[in-house]
Amino acid sequence: MATSITLRSVKGSALTHTEVDDNFSNLKTTADAAAPAGAITSSGLTMATGKLLGRTTASTGAVQEITAGAGLSLSAGQLEVNFTGYLTTADAATTYQPLDGDLTAIAGLAGTSGLLQKTAANTYTLDTNTYLTTSDASSTYLTQTNAASTYQTQSGMSAYLTTASASSTYQTQAGMSAYLSTATAATTYQPLDPDLTAIAGISSTGLLRRTAADTWSVVSEPAGSLVGTTDTQTLTNKTITTPTLDGSPYINGSLQQNIVAVAASAVDCSAGNYFTKTASGALTWTVTNVPSSRAYTFILELTNGGTGTQTWFSGIKWPGGTAPTLVASGVDVLGFITDDGGTTWRGVQLMKDSK
Repeated sequence: MATSITLRSVKGSALTHTEVDDNFSNLKTTADAAAPAGAITSSGLTMATGKLLGRTTASTGAVQEITAGAGLSLSAGQLEVNFTGYLTTADAATTYQPLDGDLTAIAGLAGTSGLLQKTAANTYTLDTNTYLTTSDASSTYLTQTNAASTYQTQSGMSAYLTTASASSTYQTQAGMSAYLSTATAATTYQPLDPDLTAIAGISSTGLLRRTAADTWSVVSEPAGSLVGTTDTQTLTNKTITTPTLDGSPYINGSLQQNIVAVAASAVDCSAGNYFTKTASGALTWTVTNVPSSRAYTFILELTNGGTGTQTWFSGIKWPGGTAPTLVASGVDVLGFITDDGGTTWRGVQLMKDSK
């Protein structure tokens, strides 16, 4: 079908509005006549059975055959939803119990028998205790009226013993002939006492020592005569641990003490009063276990202390506020004293480069 289009052969000669409108109308008429109508035939696109036209991806491109998804079917040119395996809302309401926390908890119980007991919201247990039925109780127990006329109330029984309690607490009258009266026992026997019971159980010989409440042991007797707390005694080769000497003790002879080699650079005041150390470089000194509420002194014999910087423990005070200069090859003897538990130390160089 030919279409009439108005043109101008001379450049610069414009079409009229009517001519432009007519051109567009004629073009549309021609396009409508050329487009095929109806279903796609063998002269157009060819498709497989049960397929749809579309795109398998989101990008732009050529039309593709695609398969209906799960739960869908294409029949007689119509796309239908397959509801096999699904309930309608009406069918579900008449077939199933609505979801409930209590029912879920009950369904999860593992026991096979017992009474159902709710212990909290949505929480259940099976009570397996044995209980009396009404008929069992009526044939086994007294009614309240019969009990009140036959038995003493519980509050009134406080002054009575049961048969079992009486037999385990008291002697029968016939068996009392072998027993003392209270008055006779009080003038004949020592009252029962845990200390005496513990002492009676000791079979070895020696001096008794009480080590705890109602607990006694035997220690060997010392050789020689026993001395009282106010008596005078000469002690020979005795070890006295952490004694406290009051008054003005007199020492007739030499006073000796142990020598403690310092490990690393820590002075343990509980180990002694005379310490030795050979330095090979810088050391940082500490003191531990300083006695409290009393004065304490110690001497440090330091060899080669000048080989490195000696950083002294906190609270140290030196004459003039300056730490002494130590020799790098030789022995320096230093003295330290504290009277406040180690908060403040007074230090002094007793000997420098002792030869």
